Amino acid sequence: MDVDDEAPTEEEQDTDEDEDVDMEDGDATPKPKSKRSKPTKRRKSELDMAAVANEQDALAALDGNEMLSLKLRKKYYSEALNFIQQIENGIPIASQLLGSTHKSEVLEAMEFFRIIHEYKFEGAEV
Repeated sequence: MDVDDEAPTEEEQDTDEDEDVDMEDGDATPKPKSKRSKPTKRRKSELDMAAVANEQDALAALDGNEMLSLKLRKKYYSEALNFIQQIENGIPIASQLLGSTHKSEVLEAMEFFRIIHEYKFEGAEV
């Protein structure tokens, strides 16, 4: 990109306005800055690098949040599968408790089998 092709920056415009003097009174006081200064023209090929950087940061944060969500979901599912496996491993032990001589153990085992039957575990028919 050529320096000559660029529009003047705000600082350059400010210095141009400061050089204008009011000659009506005979003194060399600068004119007050007008509110209507020329807007800087941007070329179509110029990019707002700050906006691009902010957008990239936002996307990185979104990707980071999405990755965190996926990691948490994976951990949740793996723990759920581990829990199911523990329940299935406990079925043979609970079936032995059905033949116990203690009333409380039998009632607990019956409740266990009632619940796993509702969740449709394979060994719940015992």
